[in-house]
Amino acid sequence: MLTHCMIAKTIYGTKSVLIYISKEKMKTNGLLYSKIKSSSDPIDIKSDGDILENTPENAWFIAYLYHRVVIGRIENKQFVYYKQKEQDVTLSKILKLRVFNDNAELFVWRTNLGGYNARLRKDGTGEEQGVVDAHQVLFGTKAELIDNTYLKLTEERGTEIILPLKELNISEEDVNNHQERLCIHTRSYIGFIEDTGQATYVDIRFVEFIKYQEEK
Repeated sequence: MLTHCMIAKTIYGTKSVLIYISKEKMKTNGLLYSKIKSSSDPIDIKSDGDILENTPENAWFIAYLYHRVVIGRIENKQFVYYKQKEQDVTLSKILKLRVFNDNAELFVWRTNLGGYNARLRKDGTGEEQGVVDAHQVLFGTKAELIDNTYLKLTEERGTEIILPLKELNISEEDVNNHQERLCIHTRSYIGFIEDTGQATYVDIRFVEFIKYQEEK
């Protein structure tokens, strides 16, 4: 049971960080606590085909490669994204991969031994557990339209991401005029440490891209 404070461990791949979140701080930071049914199952991944056979329907993906981050869609069992020479999204070049929609996420990550682990999390089925929803602003304060299909977001320090415009409902002008930013809706799943009873984040997934309107 969550009382005055959650002592939580946030997990990103294989790294974890202890954090302390009070209920009052959750409200001011825009965090939302609720309870939902959810399940998580391991998936055997040895090829691109294994990834595409286990992806949620109508999903976004974020692939963390050795030299850049790629964002795109899964359409007709294919990765659809802005391609650059010798930077194709394929299992051998992936460090981490998240394929997600509103209801599920496939998370794949490279192990220290060179293999891959993966899990498929589905909401709406399984045991009830607490979750915390949050919105994380993406890097990118300047926008450039590419081929009338993709939007390149950049920062002064050199960070760059390219996203497909379809379904994002955000324009180049909105970003450049500092009227809107893109966010990722994330969901963290709460469990408990058996020995201490402390609440801990046992998993986190991406849910969707959303627009954030900056306050003037």
